[in-house]
Amino acid sequence: MAKQKGPPKGVLTYKEFFKKLNSDLDSMRLIVLYGDEPYLAEGTINMLTKKLIADGAEDMDISYLDTRTGSKFTFEGLEEMALAPAWMSSKRLVIVRRSGIFDKECDDKAIEILKNIPDGAVVVFAEDSIDTRRKMFKSIVSFATVVQMNKMELADCTTWIKGRFDKLGIDTTTDARASMAARCDNSLTMLSKEINKIALYCKAEGIRSVDFDVVEAICPPDLTSKVFDIMDACGSGDAAGALATLDKLIRTREPVQKINATLVNHLRKLIIAKDTDNPFELRDKLGIMQFQAEKFSRECSHFTMTELIDLYKYAVISDSNVKHGELDDRTALEILVIKACKAA
Repeated sequence: MAKQKGPPKGVLTYKEFFKKLNSDLDSMRLIVLYGDEPYLAEGTINMLTKKLIADGAEDMDISYLDTRTGSKFTFEGLEEMALAPAWMSSKRLVIVRRSGIFDKECDDKAIEILKNIPDGAVVVFAEDSIDTRRKMFKSIVSFATVVQMNKMELADCTTWIKGRFDKLGIDTTTDARASMAARCDNSLTMLSKEINKIALYCKAEGIRSVDFDVVEAICPPDLTSKVFDIMDACGSGDAAGALATLDKLIRTREPVQKINATLVNHLRKLIIAKDTDNPFELRDKLGIMQFQAEKFSRECSHFTMTELIDLYKYAVISDSNVKHGELDDRTALEILVIKACKAA
């Protein structure tokens, strides 16, 4: 998985935020969380609850406003919640989910309410997205703690997986953790479900250590690994082997569009690998594990840069043809595989 683009100016990454959460919580009045990893946002809310709310005081000292359940957000209502004193806790915690206010233009009065959250409260917004072009965003980023909660980088993700299994008393191998991350596209929500599934399996079978074979048997297919297998076969000119792996993926109901997207992304990384001499440099550039960087470096040696670029161009053009109904999606994939075998 390539490194994600950094957040806008003034917005913290999840790493920066967790560091601040442990050292400077007293300075926070307004916290805005957004991004494509809701698991991290919910985890943050749980941490804030443990830090701010006394045991058994959740019903008295936490206020909720969730538009998904039909609640209507108003700034006056938010102000009233924030001004209410905490009964047993150090501060009142106000949790607002999916308000949508950061995708709209708001007046100065609304911004003043957000800017003047009282010392006795912490207000947390959990949003799916934020329009960073709006006046609202440009205003709040100057006084609020705004955090981009995107998916974890691979190294952090595998460390998180290890931590979850360690708490369950289950050992894991490096390749098992990397494979799980790849299968779930680094999504902690998906990974949490797969970890629970594997834990139940281990308990039933009396297994104390999870290796790649256990992950392969229990979890969804590792599409990234299978694409490696396809391109390895292409690199050695084994069209039959490459097409057989592709056919197996399709027969296991892996969406053809998803296979194509992964293959196109794989070709892009091969082009970067071809242009990068050092696997360690490639690892840092793409934000991937070392063993994956070494596999990309080996794989790209079977092709010239021109061949890789031509394959990538064909993949993009054929994807457009598929979307316009000019080519069958499976046929497009098979032609791409055959072209790759011929190039190698």
